[in-house]
Amino acid sequence: MELYQKLRKYVLEEDFKMHLGTHYVDIINYTKIIKIEHTEIVIDIENTIIRILGTNLAIQKLLQDEVFITGKIEKVFLGSDDYV
Repeated sequence: MELYQKLRKYVLEEDFKMHLGTHYVDIINYTKIIKIEHTEIVIDIENTIIRILGTNLAIQKLLQDEVFITGKIEKVFLGSDDYV
């Protein structure tokens, strides 16, 4: 059974990951998107809120477990779910 769990964890990534650049943010294993605007995108990740501020923000790729955001990223806040 232990081998099965290791294989499952390797194949099905369950950890949250965020890759951040000047003109993009790639978030893997998010829960839901709360807000989408050209200057702000808010994403929920298991009781943690990611708030992305910038200009010309847009979602370029949206999958069940991944969201790729482009635009001029100015600030990224990571905090509790007290945002909403």
